[in-house]
Amino acid sequence: MTPGSARHPHVLRLRSGGCALVDPKLAAPMTSSGIY
Repeated sequence: MTPGSARHPHVLRLRSGGCALVDPKLAAPMTSSGIY
């Protein structure tokens, strides 16, 4: 793991699914790609 992930755990939360709440337009293509 990179030191940045430890310093900013919220970044991992945004990448793991928070993006859907922040911007559905970004979450839509990721969902169709099979990441979720």
